[in-house]
Amino acid sequence: MDSIIFDLDGTIWDPIDTVLLAWNSILKKHDIAELSRKDLEKTMGLQMDEISRQLFPDMNNTHRQQLIAECSRVENIFLEKQGGKALRRCG
Repeated sequence: MDSIIFDLDGTIWDPIDTVLLAWNSILKKHDIAELSRKDLEKTMGLQMDEISRQLFPDMNNTHRQQLIAECSRVENIFLEKQGGKALRRCG
Protein backbone atom coordinates (compact mmCIF):
# COMPACT_ATOMS: atom_id res chain seq x y z
CA MET A 1 0.00 0.00 0.00
CA ASP A 2 1.42 3.38 -0.96
CA SER A 3 -1.24 5.73 0.43
CA ILE A 4 -4.22 6.11 2.71
CA ILE A 5 -7.19 8.41 2.23
CA PHE A 6 -8.25 10.06 5.46
CA ASP A 7 -11.68 11.72 5.57
CA LEU A 8 -11.61 14.35 8.32
CA ASP A 9 -14.52 16.69 7.49
CA GLY A 10 -17.82 15.30 8.70
CA THR A 11 -16.16 12.16 10.06
CA ILE A 12 -14.06 13.33 13.00
CA TRP A 13 -14.86 17.02 13.04
CA ASP A 14 -17.43 19.46 11.70
CA PRO A 15 -15.97 22.73 10.40
CA ILE A 16 -19.20 24.10 8.87
CA ASP A 17 -20.03 26.68 11.56
CA THR A 18 -16.52 28.16 11.40
CA VAL A 19 -16.53 28.12 7.59
CA LEU A 20 -19.94 29.79 7.63
CA LEU A 21 -18.65 32.61 9.85
CA ALA A 22 -15.68 33.14 7.55
CA TRP A 23 -17.64 33.11 4.31
CA ASN A 24 -20.43 35.30 5.66
CA SER A 25 -17.89 37.89 6.79
CA ILE A 26 -16.77 38.17 3.16
CA LEU A 27 -20.29 38.12 1.74
CA LYS A 28 -21.32 40.91 4.10
CA LYS A 29 -18.32 42.95 2.99
CA HIS A 30 -19.50 42.59 -0.63
CA ASP A 31 -23.17 43.21 0.24
CA ILE A 32 -24.15 39.66 -0.80
CA ALA A 33 -26.85 37.72 1.05
CA GLU A 34 -25.44 35.52 3.81
CA LEU A 35 -25.44 31.74 3.57
CA SER A 36 -27.03 29.33 6.01
CA ARG A 37 -25.58 26.15 7.45
CA LYS A 38 -27.97 24.22 5.22
CA ASP A 39 -26.53 26.00 2.14
CA LEU A 40 -23.04 24.77 2.98
CA GLU A 41 -24.18 21.29 3.99
CA LYS A 42 -25.58 20.80 0.47
CA THR A 43 -22.13 21.37 -1.01
CA MET A 44 -20.09 19.01 1.18
CA GLY A 45 -17.82 16.79 -0.88
CA LEU A 46 -17.93 18.97 -4.00
CA GLN A 47 -15.00 20.73 -5.65
CA MET A 48 -14.75 24.50 -5.07
CA ASP A 49 -15.77 25.36 -8.64
CA GLU A 50 -19.00 23.39 -8.29
CA ILE A 51 -19.62 24.81 -4.81
CA SER A 52 -19.32 28.34 -6.17
CA ARG A 53 -21.68 27.58 -9.08
CA GLN A 54 -24.28 26.14 -6.70
CA LEU A 55 -24.06 28.92 -4.12
CA PHE A 56 -23.75 31.85 -6.52
CA PRO A 57 -25.47 30.76 -9.75
CA ASP A 58 -26.37 34.28 -10.92
CA MET A 59 -22.84 35.64 -10.63
CA ASN A 60 -20.54 35.79 -13.66
CA ASN A 61 -17.71 33.26 -13.62
CA THR A 62 -14.88 35.76 -13.08
CA HIS A 63 -16.58 37.44 -10.13
CA ARG A 64 -17.58 34.05 -8.68
CA GLN A 65 -13.98 32.78 -8.86
CA GLN A 66 -12.67 35.93 -7.16
CA LEU A 67 -15.29 35.68 -4.42
CA ILE A 68 -14.68 31.98 -3.75
CA ALA A 69 -10.90 32.58 -3.61
CA GLU A 70 -11.41 35.33 -1.04
CA CYS A 71 -13.79 33.16 0.99
CA SER A 72 -11.27 30.30 0.93
CA ARG A 73 -8.42 32.50 2.15
CA VAL A 74 -10.48 33.82 5.06
CA GLU A 75 -11.81 30.31 5.79
CA ASN A 76 -8.26 29.07 6.37
CA ILE A 77 -7.58 31.92 8.80
CA PHE A 78 -10.80 31.24 10.74
CA LEU A 79 -10.16 27.48 10.85
CA GLU A 80 -6.61 28.00 12.10
CA LYS A 81 -7.88 30.19 14.96
CA GLN A 82 -11.22 28.55 15.79
CA GLY A 83 -11.05 25.04 14.37
CA GLY A 84 -14.15 22.93 14.04
CA LYS A 85 -16.35 20.94 16.35
CA ALA A 86 -15.22 17.41 17.26
CA LEU A 87 -17.82 14.80 16.44
CA ARG A 88 -18.68 11.98 18.77
CA ARG A 89 -18.97 8.55 17.25
CA CYS A 90 -20.39 5.61 19.10
CA GLY A 91 -19.74 1.99 18.28
